[in-house]
Amino acid sequence: MARISPRRFPKYSRKHAEHPLFTASEFTAGMPSSPANVIFVYSKGLAEMIAEDLGLAHINEPYGEKSAVSVRNYSDSARSLYLMMPGAGAAMTATVADELHSLGARNFLILGIAGGLSLKMNINDIVLCRKAVRDEGVSHHLLPPALYDYPSPDLVNYLRNGMKSAGMKFMTGPTWTVDFPYAETVEEVREYRSKGVLTVEMEASALFALGKARRFRAAAVFTVSDILDEEKWSGIHRPDEGMKQLARVAGIFSRFHD
Repeated sequence: MARISPRRFPKYSRKHAEHPLFTASEFTAGMPSSPANVIFVYSKGLAEMIAEDLGLAHINEPYGEKSAVSVRNYSDSARSLYLMMPGAGAAMTATVADELHSLGARNFLILGIAGGLSLKMNINDIVLCRKAVRDEGVSHHLLPPALYDYPSPDLVNYLRNGMKSAGMKFMTGPTWTVDFPYAETVEEVREYRSKGVLTVEMEASALFALGKARRFRAAAVFTVSDILDEEKWSGIHRPDEGMKQLARVAGIFSRFHD
Protein backbone atom coordinates (compact mmCIF):
# COMPACT_ATOMS: atom_id res chain seq x y z
CA MET A 1 0.00 0.00 0.00
CA ALA A 2 1.24 3.49 -0.79
CA ARG A 3 2.30 5.42 2.28
CA ILE A 4 1.76 9.05 3.13
CA SER A 5 4.81 11.26 2.71
CA PRO A 6 5.83 14.81 1.78
CA ARG A 7 5.88 15.21 -1.99
CA ARG A 8 7.58 17.56 -4.40
CA PHE A 9 4.99 20.09 -5.40
CA PRO A 10 4.57 22.48 -7.18
CA LYS A 11 6.36 21.68 -10.44
CA TYR A 12 8.80 24.56 -10.08
CA SER A 13 11.01 23.43 -7.22
CA ARG A 14 11.78 25.87 -4.39
CA LYS A 15 8.99 28.14 -5.55
CA HIS A 16 8.35 28.98 -1.90
CA ALA A 17 11.74 30.74 -1.79
CA GLU A 18 11.02 33.01 -4.77
CA HIS A 19 9.25 36.37 -4.86
CA PRO A 20 5.73 36.57 -6.36
CA LEU A 21 5.09 38.68 -9.44
CA PHE A 22 2.50 40.73 -7.52
CA THR A 23 1.18 40.60 -3.97
CA ALA A 24 -2.12 40.86 -2.13
CA SER A 25 -1.20 44.32 -0.88
CA GLU A 26 -0.97 45.57 -4.48
CA PHE A 27 -4.44 44.19 -5.20
CA THR A 28 -6.02 45.64 -2.03
CA ALA A 29 -4.51 49.12 -2.31
CA GLY A 30 -7.19 51.66 -1.43
CA MET A 31 -9.51 49.22 0.33
CA PRO A 32 -10.63 49.87 3.94
CA SER A 33 -8.47 48.46 6.70
CA SER A 34 -9.41 45.12 8.25
CA PRO A 35 -10.09 44.38 11.91
CA ALA A 36 -7.39 42.35 13.62
CA ASN A 37 -9.63 39.31 14.17
CA VAL A 38 -11.27 37.37 11.33
CA ILE A 39 -13.53 34.30 11.47
CA PHE A 40 -14.03 32.19 8.35
CA VAL A 41 -17.15 30.04 8.06
CA TYR A 42 -18.51 28.05 5.13
CA SER A 43 -22.18 27.73 6.05
CA LYS A 44 -24.77 30.48 5.74
CA GLY A 45 -26.67 29.04 8.70
CA LEU A 46 -23.60 29.13 10.93
CA ALA A 47 -22.72 32.65 9.78
CA GLU A 48 -26.20 33.89 10.65
CA MET A 49 -26.11 32.12 14.03
CA ILE A 50 -22.76 33.70 14.96
CA ALA A 51 -23.82 37.11 13.68
CA GLU A 52 -26.94 37.03 15.83
CA ASP A 53 -25.08 35.79 18.93
CA LEU A 54 -22.35 38.44 18.63
CA GLY A 55 -24.55 41.29 17.38
CA LEU A 56 -22.80 41.57 14.02
CA ALA A 57 -24.25 43.48 11.08
CA HIS A 58 -24.02 42.53 7.41
CA ILE A 59 -21.59 44.82 5.57
CA ASN A 60 -20.09 45.05 2.08
CA GLU A 61 -16.52 45.95 3.12
CA PRO A 62 -13.76 45.40 2.34
CA TYR A 63 -14.68 43.96 -1.04
CA GLY A 64 -16.46 46.00 -3.65
CA GLU A 65 -16.71 45.89 -7.41
CA LYS A 66 -12.93 45.58 -7.66
CA SER A 67 -12.91 42.02 -6.33
CA ALA A 68 -13.94 38.86 -8.15
CA VAL A 69 -14.14 37.08 -4.78
CA SER A 70 -17.72 36.51 -3.65
CA VAL A 71 -17.86 36.95 0.10
CA ARG A 72 -20.54 37.64 2.68
CA ASN A 73 -19.23 39.81 5.49
CA TYR A 74 -20.35 40.75 8.98
CA SER A 75 -18.73 43.08 11.49
CA ASP A 76 -19.37 44.58 14.91
CA SER A 77 -19.93 48.29 15.40
CA ALA A 78 -16.38 48.75 16.70
CA ARG A 79 -14.93 47.07 13.62
CA SER A 80 -12.88 44.76 15.85
CA LEU A 81 -14.05 41.55 14.14
CA TYR A 82 -14.91 40.28 10.67
CA LEU A 83 -17.08 37.23 10.14
CA MET A 84 -16.71 36.10 6.55
CA MET A 85 -17.79 33.39 4.11
CA PRO A 86 -14.85 33.32 1.67
CA GLY A 87 -16.02 30.31 -0.33
CA ALA A 88 -15.11 26.70 0.35
CA GLY A 89 -11.67 25.28 -0.32
CA ALA A 90 -8.02 25.95 0.39
CA ALA A 91 -7.42 28.35 -2.50
CA MET A 92 -10.31 30.71 -1.73
CA THR A 93 -9.57 30.69 1.99
CA ALA A 94 -5.91 31.52 1.46
CA THR A 95 -6.65 34.19 -1.14
CA VAL A 96 -9.07 36.09 1.09
CA ALA A 97 -6.83 35.64 4.15
CA ASP A 98 -3.81 37.04 2.31
CA GLU A 99 -5.81 40.06 1.17
CA LEU A 100 -7.21 40.71 4.65
CA HIS A 101 -3.77 40.34 6.20
CA SER A 102 -2.49 42.99 3.78
CA LEU A 103 -5.24 45.23 5.18
CA GLY A 104 -4.29 44.64 8.81
CA ALA A 105 -5.84 41.35 9.94
CA ARG A 106 -3.57 39.44 12.32
CA ASN A 107 -5.64 36.59 13.81
CA PHE A 108 -7.71 34.09 11.80
CA LEU A 109 -10.03 31.31 12.91
CA ILE A 110 -11.73 28.69 10.75
CA LEU A 111 -15.04 27.39 12.14
CA GLY A 112 -16.40 24.63 9.93
CA ILE A 113 -17.79 21.17 9.49
CA ALA A 114 -15.52 18.18 8.95
CA GLY A 115 -15.74 14.47 8.30
CA GLY A 116 -14.82 12.26 11.24
CA LEU A 117 -12.17 9.58 10.68
CA SER A 118 -12.30 8.02 14.14
CA LEU A 119 -15.05 5.43 14.48
CA LYS A 120 -15.41 6.55 18.10
CA MET A 121 -16.59 9.99 16.96
CA ASN A 122 -20.19 11.14 16.70
CA ILE A 123 -22.00 13.77 14.66
CA ASN A 124 -21.77 17.16 16.48
CA ASP A 125 -18.43 16.35 18.17
CA ILE A 126 -16.09 19.35 18.44
CA VAL A 127 -12.41 19.16 17.46
CA LEU A 128 -9.75 21.79 18.13
CA CYS A 129 -7.13 21.25 15.42
CA ARG A 130 -3.48 20.89 16.44
CA LYS A 131 -1.95 20.16 13.01
CA ALA A 132 -3.07 19.54 9.43
CA VAL A 133 -1.93 17.06 6.77
CA ARG A 134 -0.95 19.03 3.66
CA ASP A 135 -2.98 17.25 0.97
CA GLU A 136 -3.96 20.45 -0.85
CA GLY A 137 -2.07 22.62 -3.31
CA VAL A 138 -1.77 26.04 -1.68
CA SER A 139 0.63 25.21 1.16
CA HIS A 140 3.22 23.75 -1.24
CA HIS A 141 3.48 27.09 -3.04
CA LEU A 142 4.30 28.78 0.27
CA LEU A 143 6.52 26.45 2.32
CA PRO A 144 9.12 23.71 1.77
CA PRO A 145 7.79 20.12 1.49
CA ALA A 146 6.50 18.66 4.77
CA LEU A 147 3.70 16.39 5.91
CA TYR A 148 2.00 18.81 8.31
CA ASP A 149 1.19 22.49 8.76
CA TYR A 150 0.59 23.83 12.27
CA PRO A 151 -1.73 26.41 13.80
CA SER A 152 -0.43 29.18 16.04
CA PRO A 153 0.34 27.78 19.53
CA ASP A 154 -0.72 30.88 21.46
CA LEU A 155 -4.07 31.10 19.69
CA VAL A 156 -4.69 27.36 20.11
CA ASN A 157 -3.87 27.64 23.82
CA TYR A 158 -6.18 30.62 24.18
CA LEU A 159 -9.03 28.75 22.52
CA ARG A 160 -8.38 25.58 24.51
CA ASN A 161 -8.42 27.45 27.80
CA GLY A 162 -11.50 29.44 26.84
CA MET A 163 -13.40 26.36 25.71
CA LYS A 164 -12.50 24.54 28.93
CA SER A 165 -13.55 27.51 31.05
CA ALA A 166 -16.87 27.57 29.19
CA GLY A 167 -17.43 23.91 30.07
CA MET A 168 -17.31 22.76 26.47
CA LYS A 169 -16.55 19.16 25.58
CA PHE A 170 -14.08 18.82 22.72
CA MET A 171 -11.22 16.76 21.32
CA THR A 172 -7.82 17.99 20.19
CA GLY A 173 -6.06 16.36 17.24
CA PRO A 174 -4.88 16.46 13.64
CA THR A 175 -6.94 17.03 10.52
CA TRP A 176 -6.45 15.98 6.90
CA THR A 177 -6.90 18.87 4.46
CA VAL A 178 -7.76 17.73 0.94
CA ASP A 179 -8.75 19.69 -2.17
CA PHE A 180 -11.29 17.29 -3.64
CA PRO A 181 -13.67 15.37 -1.35
CA TYR A 182 -14.77 12.87 -4.01
CA ALA A 183 -11.25 11.45 -4.22
CA GLU A 184 -10.87 10.45 -0.56
CA THR A 185 -9.95 6.76 -0.72
CA VAL A 186 -10.50 3.90 1.70
CA GLU A 187 -6.74 3.36 1.90
CA GLU A 188 -6.13 6.97 2.90
CA VAL A 189 -8.85 6.90 5.53
CA ARG A 190 -7.33 3.78 7.08
CA GLU A 191 -3.82 5.22 6.98
CA TYR A 192 -4.70 8.58 8.49
CA ARG A 193 -6.92 6.98 11.11
CA SER A 194 -4.04 4.71 12.13
CA LYS A 195 -1.92 7.84 12.66
CA GLY A 196 -4.50 9.47 14.91
CA VAL A 197 -5.92 11.95 12.41
CA LEU A 198 -9.42 12.83 13.60
CA THR A 199 -11.02 14.81 10.78
CA VAL A 200 -10.96 15.65 7.08
CA GLU A 201 -11.83 19.05 5.58
CA MET A 202 -10.72 21.42 2.82
CA GLU A 203 -9.09 24.55 4.26
CA ALA A 204 -6.99 24.28 7.44
CA SER A 205 -3.50 23.42 6.19
CA ALA A 206 -3.60 26.21 3.60
CA LEU A 207 -4.47 28.83 6.21
CA PHE A 208 -1.85 27.49 8.62
CA ALA A 209 0.81 27.60 5.90
CA LEU A 210 -0.12 31.13 4.89
CA GLY A 211 -0.02 32.17 8.53
CA LYS A 212 3.52 30.88 8.87
CA ALA A 213 4.61 32.47 5.59
CA ARG A 214 3.00 35.86 6.34
CA ARG A 215 3.50 35.73 10.11
CA PHE A 216 -0.08 35.93 11.30
CA ARG A 217 -1.96 33.69 13.74
CA ALA A 218 -4.30 30.96 12.54
CA ALA A 219 -6.36 28.21 14.16
CA ALA A 220 -9.31 25.96 13.32
CA VAL A 221 -12.17 24.31 15.20
CA PHE A 222 -14.53 21.83 13.56
CA THR A 223 -17.79 20.08 14.25
CA VAL A 224 -18.28 16.59 12.83
CA SER A 225 -20.92 16.32 10.09
CA ASP A 226 -20.25 12.78 8.82
CA ILE A 227 -18.26 9.66 9.66
CA LEU A 228 -15.91 8.07 7.11
CA ASP A 229 -16.29 4.38 7.81
CA GLU A 230 -14.69 2.44 4.95
CA GLU A 231 -17.59 -0.02 4.97
CA LYS A 232 -20.33 2.60 4.77
CA TRP A 233 -20.19 6.40 4.62
CA SER A 234 -22.64 7.96 7.04
CA GLY A 235 -23.71 10.73 4.68
CA ILE A 236 -23.55 14.38 5.70
CA HIS A 237 -25.78 15.44 8.58
CA ARG A 238 -26.53 18.96 9.70
CA PRO A 239 -24.69 19.22 13.03
CA ASP A 240 -27.08 21.68 14.67
CA GLU A 241 -25.74 21.18 18.21
CA GLY A 242 -22.16 21.29 16.93
CA MET A 243 -22.84 24.59 15.16
CA LYS A 244 -24.18 26.04 18.41
CA GLN A 245 -20.88 25.06 20.02
CA LEU A 246 -18.91 26.67 17.19
CA ALA A 247 -20.88 29.87 17.77
CA ARG A 248 -19.66 29.74 21.39
CA VAL A 249 -16.10 29.38 20.13
CA ALA A 250 -16.65 32.46 17.96
CA GLY A 251 -17.52 34.42 21.08
CA ILE A 252 -14.35 33.23 22.79
CA PHE A 253 -12.21 34.17 19.79
CA SER A 254 -13.84 37.61 19.49
CA ARG A 255 -12.20 38.55 22.81
CA PHE A 256 -8.69 37.53 21.72
CA HIS A 257 -6.18 40.34 21.39
CA ASP A 258 -2.44 40.62 20.87
